[in-house]
Amino acid sequence: MIHRRRKRIRPTNGLAQNRARDECFNCRRPKRYCYCDLIPAINNQTEVIIAQHIRERSHPFNTARIVSKSLTNSKLIVDYAENFHSHSQILNSETGILFPGADAIELESLAHDQRPKRLLLLDGTWNQAKRMYRKWPAAQSLRHFKLCPKQPGQYRIRLEPDDISLSTIEATVMALRILEPQTKCLDELLGVFETMVDRQLAHPNAKYEAGIVPRKPTLNIPRSLLTQGKNLVIAYGEAEPIERGSPRKFFRLPALWVAQRPATNETFKCSIQTNSPVKQELLDYFKLHQSDFTDAVSIDEFESRWRSFLNPNDILVVYNAGALRLLRAAGAHVDDNAISLQSVNYDPEREYKTLRDFLIANQQGIPTPIFPGRSGERLANLAALVAYLQSQLQAMIDAEI
Repeated sequence: MIHRRRKRIRPTNGLAQNRARDECFNCRRPKRYCYCDLIPAINNQTEVIIAQHIRERSHPFNTARIVSKSLTNSKLIVDYAENFHSHSQILNSETGILFPGADAIELESLAHDQRPKRLLLLDGTWNQAKRMYRKWPAAQSLRHFKLCPKQPGQYRIRLEPDDISLSTIEATVMALRILEPQTKCLDELLGVFETMVDRQLAHPNAKYEAGIVPRKPTLNIPRSLLTQGKNLVIAYGEAEPIERGSPRKFFRLPALWVAQRPATNETFKCSIQTNSPVKQELLDYFKLHQSDFTDAVSIDEFESRWRSFLNPNDILVVYNAGALRLLRAAGAHVDDNAISLQSVNYDPEREYKTLRDFLIANQQGIPTPIFPGRSGERLANLAALVAYLQSQLQAMIDAEI
């Protein structure tokens, strides 16, 4: 579901009075700002149905119009909220809806055979979308899905209600990237949207109000932390130092990798051979001893052991993207559903210097490390953070009910 509030635009006299301007009948923009020739033709497999509130139809920054003109397998239905029940014949058991709620599942957490073949999006302001949903029982009965964007939407000419809301075109592109990653030209479609926004922001006569309603901080917790709890694997890695002149000086490799599967208490630990002997200074930093690296294996052997430890449905949880880069540098496959907890806004006011400080302040009991050294401490902190986020997410879901 896509929801937003309007950002007020205060036109100058030129914009207010020039009602007879030469306008493109397709995009409803002045012809010199027309973007129709940029819209790619995309042969998408998943049918996209956009139910648009009629008051959005003539909006000059209507991104649903761009989507419907680009996707060959799509429908755009425009009506009043009270009338959408009459369009229920377009919905069937293969249709899913992007809309938040207690039963909404992260789209990217689904197995391939569970993914919807048709996707319904509601296009309008947040209040319009909620009214459309309330007045449409058939839409309420569909399977509900949600997206978990890792960065704010870029609809800078209309105000989003929170940090993770997306425009219709952004949500469509993100959903199709998950459902059919092989589909071409999705980046080009998003480029049309970015061009429209950039051109409007650059318009010399368009003045935007400076007094923007501040966004309410959001935890943006991936629901897969709860729904896929039995498949979570929490991991942490230490990196080897970068030696000057090394052929690998442009990226780092893991020197130590630890992980645990909370649901079964299974653990993984592997020390990896480095390009040069691990110096005492680095051992002190790792809070380890030289003996911890006596059984170090080659990078290829590490990749093989790590692959054997993982199950097909496992979801990898790390603290930041750096850990994922270590895995990729080692030649290990990293699924798109891997979770980086640093992207979760668990400390919106940035009150705490370290994760451990945050956990202690929020009365989270940090478990005893199962591995020695800094890596064991960090892994224990991650496990505590996952438990905290799971409890917060459950509370949010209970509040929605």
